[in-house]
Amino acid sequence: MKDYRKSIDEIDKKICELVKERIEIVKKVGRFKAENNIPVRDERRINAVYENFAKNSGLSYADAKKIYSPLIDFCIKIEEDIIENMKKDKKN
Repeated sequence: MKDYRKSIDEIDKKICELVKERIEIVKKVGRFKAENNIPVRDERRINAVYENFAKNSGLSYADAKKIYSPLIDFCIKIEEDIIENMKKDKKN
């Protein structure tokens, strides 16, 4: 059991690093969208992300969406906050 947990902990560390990297890119995307008046939500892109996750993980689309949607929602919130803050900064 100890070896399994160690392996899971190593995988979780890699996942954390990738999520951190993804969030940094999302912040850049949020600034780009704010500067170019691009809407945050793009349903086609969101569905493509779920499809890619399903394909690459071997999961069904429904299961991929269950796992990945909290991350997508979190990233959308980051972009929305960036856009809102940039609008506030322009007003000041």
